Amino acid sequence: MAAVAIEQQRQLNLDLGVLVALADEGQEHRELLANLAAIIGIGAEIAVHVNKGHPVARRLHGTLRTITQMALDGCRWRKANALVIAEDLEAAHQLAQDYPQIGLAAAPACQALCQDILNDRLHPDAIAGAEIYRETEGATA
Repeated sequence: MAAVAIEQQRQLNLDLGVLVALADEGQEHRELLANLAAIIGIGAEIAVHVNKGHPVARRLHGTLRTITQMALDGCRWRKANALVIAEDLEAAHQLAQDYPQIGLAAAPACQALCQDILNDRLHPDAIAGAEIYRETEGATA
């Protein structure tokens, strides 16, 4: 059962990666952005739980904020972000494989984010800003 779910997720990530590469600049891609937000959101949550100060956590969080900003801007695709999003899609998938329990715990909130994008009810404050890293920076200084 777990092997089937992992294979389905791998195939979804491949499909999304192709869509990311082929999406046209400025076109509405609501479903794509919603799915990307859910998957990268899970990866970002895992990364923050595993090592909040690690660059991967910050990068995934930044990518998630970029995706949600595109959603807030009418779900218009910005091709300039495609490469980073594709790379972070893969990183999020790897984190979900490495830390499945954390990913499962984060999934409901990330699916809610996906639904908010699909139903055009996303709020600008849906994703925390860089302030979530301030305590980490203070601890290392």
